[in-house]
Amino acid sequence: MRLVEPILDEALATAIDNAVIMFKKRGEWKKLGMDSLREQGAAMLFYGPPGTGKTIEARWLCRDLGMELQEIDFSQIGSGDPGELARNVKKLFYQAIQPDRHGHPSMVFLDECDTMLVSRAKLGHSSLWMLEHINALLREIGKYPGLVVLATNQKPEFLDFALERRLIGTFEFKVPDYLTRVKLWQAKWPRKIPIKMNNAEFESLAQFSLTGAGIETAIINWVSDTLRRDGTFSLMALTGMLFQAEHGKPFNPNIEQELMKADE
Repeated sequence: MRLVEPILDEALATAIDNAVIMFKKRGEWKKLGMDSLREQGAAMLFYGPPGTGKTIEARWLCRDLGMELQEIDFSQIGSGDPGELARNVKKLFYQAIQPDRHGHPSMVFLDECDTMLVSRAKLGHSSLWMLEHINALLREIGKYPGLVVLATNQKPEFLDFALERRLIGTFEFKVPDYLTRVKLWQAKWPRKIPIKMNNAEFESLAQFSLTGAGIETAIINWVSDTLRRDGTFSLMALTGMLFQAEHGKPFNPNIEQELMKADE
């Protein structure tokens, strides 16, 4: 699949851009002696519901910075003999730190990081084995010279508190607002579908509270259903499908009137 620039809320995009500037200027932070007060982290935390763009933003950020990507998930850490978990973590970060063709370390991406960095304070006796890789990950993230991006569907407080001082910033990916949804519908709409769309029609579809991934799924389901039937594409059918999914009842053909009633 071709990687395209993610469409984010303007405030979120600006905040991430500022964090990238901080990452690029972390050497200046140390020159000013600020590391004596707080070590400049080189990690960013993305959190929010599934489908809101965390993974695609991490991959786009990596491409924008001209870095290679090293993705790490829990299955790569493994389990077994005491000490193996920590060795596996160290090995993965060692692989990532190897210079790419530009002489830079890779960007490390830990998706679903809540499976790897759960708060140590919340661990029960049966989960104490996790301390080994949690400590190892915190240590490697703290000393890694490149950028580390972590993503989770959980709230940040679910993660270990020691992660905070290793972060440049924490960024919440919310369900997109109306204006962002309009842009998402416009960006994701397949141009070869034989319906001529205008701004008003995209604005009408954007009334439904979908994430970017939700919009993609809606289009896929609508096209699949259309092809199973008679192959005649109907925007009314798409709107009806979206309305029923959101409101749990069949829609009135006069969709604007029906939506007005639902909002009252």
